[in-house]
This record gives sequence, structure tokens and C-alpha cells, in this order.
Amino acid sequence: MTTPAASLDTAPNTPAKPASAWEDLVDIFTEPVAVFRRRRDGRFWLATLVVTLIGAATFYVARPVLRPAIERQMSAQLEKMQADPNIPAEQKEALTNRIRGSVDSPFAILFPALGIPVSLFVSALALWLVAKFFGSGASLGQAMAVTSVAAVPRMVIGLVVGAVSLALNREVHTVYGATASPAVLGPDASFGLAAALSRLDLGVLWQTVLMGIGIALMGRLTRRGGEAVVEGQIAPAKGITAAFIVWALAGLLTVGQVLNS
Repeated sequence: MTTPAASLDTAPNTPAKPASAWEDLVDIFTEPVAVFRRRRDGRFWLATLVVTLIGAATFYVARPVLRPAIERQMSAQLEKMQADPNIPAEQKEALTNRIRGSVDSPFAILFPALGIPVSLFVSALALWLVAKFFGSGASLGQAMAVTSVAAVPRMVIGLVVGAVSLALNREVHTVYGATASPAVLGPDASFGLAAALSRLDLGVLWQTVLMGIGIALMGRLTRRGGEAVVEGQIAPAKGITAAFIVWALAGLLTVGQVLNS
């Protein structure tokens, strides 16, 4: 049974206007509903690639700004390791040299870049599963397309914030300091609190809302009476609720990792 999301898609049987994937990367800022209608085909590779490249560029641009915070966090981890009596002295020295050398390694940019498509897939899998509880008929490929395209504004905002921080020679106290979130306000914030506040980043919230809009428009593509029909759509409120459940789960995971490190 088709459940139209009326406020988002008033004519689900109308063929989407043809557009290139590159147009989608621009239109996601101004016409997200039209973009997601076109992405019902589940294509996501170009969006994933673009998001990964922008993310790598952001890390490269913000690296001088983040370096002091990274080194402070690294020093805290090394002190914890040095205090562990179960680790032999030779191993401590080897690990210390390896960790300190990783800051200047060319792979320091490669690893975050590789982590972006992985995080997109995990987010898409979570969104797909949560949306199922709300009656969504979207496929995993469609959820991946939604998550990848929705991440474009977030990455662009991150790149702009990183460039502005570098231009102003800002000093950040945690790795979350170069974000468009309340985490930039308090130098005395703990890593756990900064991680929690970073979930209020403008780009993260924008991506979450877009994910909700997108997943609400997705569903099984079938032919009925010679016309294209989308089955398994859900109401916009349900889609956005599903997206914010994923947002909350990701926040708990982020804070948990920081507290356990």
C-alpha cells in the first residue's frame, strides 16, 4: 500500500526531472525534495566520493588549527599508557615513537578520508533499520544515497569553518573546536562534554533533517497501470524522527568512545 508523504511529495507518480548527479550536489542546498525524488534509483557512489574528498580537504585545511588539540589529547593517552605497569618499557617507547610519528605521517589524512565512507555506510544502515520500524519500504541502497547526498552541506560547512579558523589563527582546545557547534565556546569543556556539544553542529543538524526528508520519500519502485509508483513511503514527521534517533545513537557512540579512551 502506498503511503504518500503529502507535504514533501504531492505527485509521487510524476516522473522526476532528469538531472545529473553533479546537479544533485548543488540542488541539495536549495531543492532537497527534488534531489531525493531523483535519487530513488539508489545511486550514491558519486555523492560518497565527493563527500569523502571534501572531508579529506577539510582535515587538511584544519590540520594546523587542530594540531595543538590533537597533541594534547595524544599526550594524555601517552601518560595513561606510561602509567600502566603491565606494558613493558621497550613496548612503551616503541608505541610512543609510533604515535608521535603518526602526527606528521602522510597517512594522517588518508585514514580520516577512508573513515568517511565507512561512517556513511554505518549511518545509512542505521537509518534504514530505524526507518523500517516506521513502515519505510526504502532499500539499503536508497538509504545510502540519502545519507551520502545529505552529508554534502555538512562537509561544505566543515570546510568553510576550517578555512575561517585557519585564516583567523584560532586556537582550539579540543578536536571538536573547529566545528559550527557550541563546542567552540568553552575552553574548559571536557572531551566528553565537547563531544556531546559537537552533535549540535549546524552541519550535523542540517544533515540529519535532510536524512529525514530523504528517507520519507524513498520506497519500492513499481509499475502500476503503466505508471511509476513509489510504495512504502512514510510521513515526513516519521522520517525526521527516524533520522534524529540515528543522530542520538551516533551521539551516544561518540561520547562513549571519548570517555573510554
